[in-house]
Amino acid sequence: MQAINANSNTTLSFTTTKSGKADLKKDGGTIRGRHTVKVSMVVGVDHKTIAGMDAMKVETVDRDKLKAAIEARGIQFTDLDFTTALDGDQPRKKGVLTALKESSQGANTNNAHLDAYSDHPCGVKGVSIHDGTGDVHIRGIIVNEDILVEDPNGNARKTNSGLHVQLKNAISSELDLTSRKWRQYKLPADAVVNGISNPTT
Repeated sequence: MQAINANSNTTLSFTTTKSGKADLKKDGGTIRGRHTVKVSMVVGVDHKTIAGMDAMKVETVDRDKLKAAIEARGIQFTDLDFTTALDGDQPRKKGVLTALKESSQGANTNNAHLDAYSDHPCGVKGVSIHDGTGDVHIRGIIVNEDILVEDPNGNARKTNSGLHVQLKNAISSELDLTSRKWRQYKLPADAVVNGISNPTT
């Protein structure tokens, strides 16, 4: 059993096993990256507030300086690519600023999957229960993740990101946006949060 004490705006630590990612079917479909990890993260934070603060940071940045900094990373792109990575409003070409504004208003359609969760009775924001599986999940700002036991199958395969995603990642990294550190983990079924066992087990 793993006892976890969670309070708003505090850092907590827990151990869990990552879900990993399957190889392509043509490569056998083996799931890799199921490492057992010790995680430290800040919980009880409001993602809408974080997104709003990050949106203000993006809105007020000197775009010419930002563009030069990203070019210095060796990424080749056009002015249109850069503008789209910031302000794009198409479903598959949504810009960083567009997504942050939508998230701050709770209107980001990319977050629709969060509707499948209910609040955990511990009452701490970010600790929730998946309505379908009954698993307890924790969402918050990642502080650190250490691998305790490596998956014998190795690391999960890496996917090759397109230019739009590369630019968005570079923008978020260059501006050190807090929202890029937002993570979600599934806790072991026997985890006890603030003295409360998983209600579905």
